[in-house]
Amino acid sequence: MRDKSQIVDIIHEHRALIYKVAMMYAKNREEVDDVFQEVSIQIFKNIKSFKENCLLSTWIYRIAINTSISWLRKEKKFNNKVEIDIANNFSVESPFFIEDEKREAIAELYRAIEHLSAVDKTLTLLYLDEVPYEEIANILGISMVNVRVKMNRIKKKLKKY
Repeated sequence: MRDKSQIVDIIHEHRALIYKVAMMYAKNREEVDDVFQEVSIQIFKNIKSFKENCLLSTWIYRIAINTSISWLRKEKKFNNKVEIDIANNFSVESPFFIEDEKREAIAELYRAIEHLSAVDKTLTLLYLDEVPYEEIANILGISMVNVRVKMNRIKKKLKKY
């Protein structure tokens, strides 16, 4: 059993991972912070269910992805259209501050990612984060072969955009 300070340390240690996931689903800084807070709450609530048979980061990815997708569904329910402008909504304080020369290329990639389904966004995020296919399969609960097939399809879709 972990105490509150240990859980806070875990969240702090994995904050970049949580922010990256939140950025895939939220449309501005405030919403990213809301999603981050929701993920943190879920980590606090569910830390007892963490089984050490997988990496802590894998477990946190699952929590972050599932919480973000649930949050997005709630948002869409209340707002008919969710517009995402990730690359232009984050300030210098963001853990993902982007140098100006790279900003437009990354913005273009994120605009293309916006067109993907929630599952495809998640796969793309994990891929861009250089998570091994085996771990992606574990996070999403699908086979490695399915991860490879889906990633090939996603890459083709992104090239179109």
